[in-house]
Amino acid sequence: MRISTAGLAGLAGAAALLAGTATAQETPDAGGPVTLVYAGRLLDRPGQAPRGPSTLILRDGRIVEVRDGHVDPALFPGATVVDQADRFVLPGLIDSHVHLTSDLGGQARFLAGVTDNLPAHAFRAAENAQKTLMAGFTTVRNLGDAGGVTLALRDATAEHRLPGPRIVDAGESISTTSGHMDGRLGFNDDLREHIGHDNVCNGPESCREAVRLQVGRGANVIKIATTGGVNSRIGAGLGAQMFEDEARALTADGALVLMRDDDLDRTTDATDTPAAVRQGSPEAVARASACLAG
Repeated sequence: MRISTAGLAGLAGAAALLAGTATAQETPDAGGPVTLVYAGRLLDRPGQAPRGPSTLILRDGRIVEVRDGHVDPALFPGATVVDQADRFVLPGLIDSHVHLTSDLGGQARFLAGVTDNLPAHAFRAAENAQKTLMAGFTTVRNLGDAGGVTLALRDATAEHRLPGPRIVDAGESISTTSGHMDGRLGFNDDLREHIGHDNVCNGPESCREAVRLQVGRGANVIKIATTGGVNSRIGAGLGAQMFEDEARALTADGALVLMRDDDLDRTTDATDTPAAVRQGSPEAVARASACLAG
């Protein structure tokens, strides 16, 4: 069976595995369903020039071999051929900072936060996940959304129930009260206390609890905001909004509870600096302190 696709998205999950491809010649009867991807040019070797016409050989959805030229499908009876012979094929891209529930910014995003309901956010996130995949991104790090929408979307895309990239999700982002992630900013006093704010913390113990709340919700990574941001609705501007003992508690606790085999599990600050990879690591504290100073 031969398939001619209009874009690279159909190849995205497979192309992301290029870095781990085997170079040994596979025998046609190695077992498992086979897909042959014909590439006009292929970028699969870091630091080296792209290959010319090439064939990716996939078994059970994983790339097992790359061969020069376009191999004869008769060597693989029953194989599916994905014809990208007139296209440039490359590994899936990674976006380390996205917010899938919204395309908006400024006042429009502020208004949408109170006028759109949770199902609307969910549909928008699913739409954006598909657009992101179609643009060639096979992994994204979603750094903060309310309501658990992207946590659910992460699981749905991982189980192939919805089209989208692999999502590494932070749950809700954490800051201090009146910090960059306090969703009550900009609202009058009659509304402030009716808006959820369990993602804000004050003092080390409170900050540890805020981390563990996100872990309990299923977060893969913890995002903290130690300073203000461009969309902060507070007169303090972009300066530091967190003390060092609070940042230490956030990074140390994030490292403790997110120590897994997944290399993408870590604590990150609002500038996307990895802040914790091991329990109590000096690097974690140094990075957090640098954010405070800068």
